[in-house]
Amino acid sequence: MLDFFAGSGTTAAVAQQLHRRFVMVDHNAEAIATMRRQLDEQNVEFLDASGDRLSGEP
Repeated sequence: MLDFFAGSGTTAAVAQQLHRRFVMVDHNAEAIATMRRQLDEQNVEFLDASGDRLSGEP
């Protein structure tokens, strides 16, 4: 899934539940930080292009 308006990250959470890969994009750094915090609480994994888990704030 490719979501150019990541917002709160709902698309990523659902994609993870459906075992789909996803790419989240948002131009607002604050929205991205909020999304990452919310998705971390739901244990949604963030991976880089090589498949390694990302940690920390964007």
